[in-house]
Amino acid sequence: MDLQQAGFEEIWKRLTPQERERFKHEVDSGVLQEAIAEWKPWWMLVRKGPVIDVEEEKALFELLPVVEPGIKPLSQLSKVSPPKELVFNLVEILYTFCYTARLLNGEVQEEFEEAQRILLLVSHVLSTQEKFAYSTVAQAATGPMQRVRQQPSLSGDPELVSVVLDDICVLLSDKHLVLVALSETQRILTHVRSGAKANRGAFLGAKKASFYLSWVTEQPGADLEGLVMFLQDIKREEKEMHKKHKMQKLAVEQAMQLQKGKPAANLVEEIK
Repeated sequence: MDLQQAGFEEIWKRLTPQERERFKHEVDSGVLQEAIAEWKPWWMLVRKGPVIDVEEEKALFELLPVVEPGIKPLSQLSKVSPPKELVFNLVEILYTFCYTARLLNGEVQEEFEEAQRILLLVSHVLSTQEKFAYSTVAQAATGPMQRVRQQPSLSGDPELVSVVLDDICVLLSDKHLVLVALSETQRILTHVRSGAKANRGAFLGAKKASFYLSWVTEQPGADLEGLVMFLQDIKREEKEMHKKHKMQKLAVEQAMQLQKGKPAANLVEEIK
């Protein structure tokens, strides 16, 4: 097997159960992360902070990937008013994009086939051909989290979940960043290896990304930024759930050690 050409799924299938378990452990424990040069997401370069010089701000924005050119507002493409719940679908798409970018250490265009696989596995909005809309921000954010946890080849590390929720908040704080993220999503899904047939699922996903690009162009930036408060609440809830799970796991481990007649002192760890 040519490892340079093989996709993640093909390599994953060839690993033994022990090798898969070791890989998951190294991903979740951060061992692999430490061995890879840290990638600084482009959206973190321009996140809102102290007031900076106009020229400096302009220079920072020039470092961003470009927004897809020639986007037509949705009102020019359809006379049907879209449902207001589309804003929740946008949250799910942004979560999926940020998760994919983080997981691949920013190499979403270089590893586009793997990026396509992850996007379509994690995002119900991009992968379904049916009309679909979440009804709350919480559903839109936790939906992709649950799908990640169901995939053994993906990392459901609680720390990554927390970081991705922060990422979405940064993107939603600036409408331009949302358009860049959607443009990047569309480019990933339309990428085809030379001589290969287009992936139908990726093609349909790209159409969805294009639709949301057109829709977002007409949305007030304040409406998008208004979602940040809800996402921050979800992040706090996820942290509390993780803390509770960690404490329960510790209690079980201590009980098991006590049953074996071994001291449990060295199992105690600080719960943050």
